[in-house]
Amino acid sequence: MLADRANNARSAAAAEQPRDLPGQPSAVWLTCSGSVARAHDRTGSRRLQTLVRQRLTRVVGLIRASLRAVVQRTAIILNPHSGSAPDREQLCEAVRVAALNADVIPLQTIHDGQQSLARLADAYDVLVAAGGDGTVSTVAAAAVRSGKPLGVLPAGTLNHFARDAGIPLQLEAALDVLAAGHTRLTDVASVNDEVFVNNVSIGAYPRLVWERSRARHVGWPRPLATSVALLRTWIDLDTVSVRIALDTTELVRRTPFVLVGNGAYEVEGTQFGERPTMAGGTLSLYMTPDSGRFSMLVLPLRALIRRLKRYDKFETYTASSIVMKTRGSRIGAAIDGEIRNLETPLRFAIRREALRTIVPAPRG
Repeated sequence: MLADRANNARSAAAAEQPRDLPGQPSAVWLTCSGSVARAHDRTGSRRLQTLVRQRLTRVVGLIRASLRAVVQRTAIILNPHSGSAPDREQLCEAVRVAALNADVIPLQTIHDGQQSLARLADAYDVLVAAGGDGTVSTVAAAAVRSGKPLGVLPAGTLNHFARDAGIPLQLEAALDVLAAGHTRLTDVASVNDEVFVNNVSIGAYPRLVWERSRARHVGWPRPLATSVALLRTWIDLDTVSVRIALDTTELVRRTPFVLVGNGAYEVEGTQFGERPTMAGGTLSLYMTPDSGRFSMLVLPLRALIRRLKRYDKFETYTASSIVMKTRGSRIGAAIDGEIRNLETPLRFAIRREALRTIVPAPRG
């Protein structure tokens, strides 16, 4: 009887045990099952922590951007005569929608140039240029002197600086970039201590700009004015004699144009005229010695088919400083597309990372 009861108890206990996996003892199965469950729990916990951390970082970033947009005072300096500039009422409404604490100040109310911009820099935390490259250059000079960040609302014809900096060309998107407030240090350059952000040119290009401005002044539409200016500049193409000191190298040339850039430009292919970096710490120089009308005509074609660098009438250099002498005591130059009459010699310098520019935050 006692033996029967013991056998029955052992059978009942065995029945309560889970079934073994084929070829594995129950104890081993239980241990492995528990390890897998704990591993899944740890993986799920890590994923949840990562997700929460990412969401919190995003929320904190949005809160900081909103506080910055409300607390910081921003001066938007509008050039209403730029190629695609919005009117003041339209820009004010867009600023209100973007919840920016900003005042829109038309450029024509700044009578004494850099002095008025200096006063604005004292009164505001951020300076924003709403216009083309000439406007950007003017406002950037005030931003460099004051140490204030520069924002850009592209409203010109070409918008070279905005494109190279990655700033959206659409007004609403550019305002979103301003509201986010992410900045990056960029280079500026100077000629005779006058700041520029893109390039300075002498020779054919200043003539083209002058001809186009004259045609626009008499009421011609921009496309027609540009075409006529190109034709007149090409027909009357002249050359300029220059003596150029590039760091420790000296050159003597006679050329239709000389262009000095803030940074190096792409000169071939579909990226022609773009800058791969805005903080390369170097000046660039381009010219076409001993070129005539026909040589100038083929330059765009050679650039398009990637043959310009091998062209014997095209020269390009980089340097940290450039001194350029001409025969006259003064020479007409285009500084970021604006005509100036400068004293010679022209002294160029690079100012590394001298400008804090508000740009889109890097992805990822």
